Amino acid sequence: PDLIGFGASGKPPIPYLVTDHAAYLSAFISQILPDPNQKVILIVQDFGSLLGFNWASQNQERIGGIAFWEFLRPFESFADFVPEPSQTNYRRFRDEVEGRELIVEQNAMIERVIPNAMLRPIPQVEHDHYRKPFLEKRDREVLLRIPSELPIAGSPKDVWDLAVRYTEWLLESEVPKLLFWATTGRLLVQEKAEWYLERLKNVKGIFVGDGLHFLEEDHPHLMGRELVQWIAGL
Repeated sequence: PDLIGFGASGKPPIPYLVTDHAAYLSAFISQILPDPNQKVILIVQDFGSLLGFNWASQNQERIGGIAFWEFLRPFESFADFVPEPSQTNYRRFRDEVEGRELIVEQNAMIERVIPNAMLRPIPQVEHDHYRKPFLEKRDREVLLRIPSELPIAGSPKDVWDLAVRYTEWLLESEVPKLLFWATTGRLLVQEKAEWYLERLKNVKGIFVGDGLHFLEEDHPHLMGRELVQWIAGL
């Protein structure tokens, strides 16, 4: 689904903390899949992985499988988070004053981060689709909050603790998993991908080739085929 504040979802005047997103996501799943015996398959990336893993760890009996790539974990430092120049950019995004100028006033998340996180040039018609929910500055508050809610170097503590808990669960769980990774991933470099593939249980790894952060934008057909095949085998 579109997370609250994103896409076609509403944009209520809330702080857009992880706890807010988690509450909306939980309510959404409960509404569309009210049967507690119905299995849920999660396909998650980036901020969605934080929320998806959190929900999964709290609803373990309902999870039928999890597919993920470029996911969020407890990052020990900014260097562990992303390479430069993204490290510097996200430090600036997390600054109260500079972050507002960049994200709200200049719309940097949409105009800079998105096109720089994929290999192929993004056509204007597609870029306009990303722009559409955030044409008004007041609608960019949700984007402003995201960088400050990422679990980096122990901060913010509540999100850090949440990420530690779900990562521990993920590594111990026998839930079927499908992990996509690329040679030049931003959040998941090759060394880290191999580390997870060696330690995760019941996991299938799919190497997509070259890619940055939005692997689905550069390898949609490959990932789609693998997802269909994996889901059919669950």
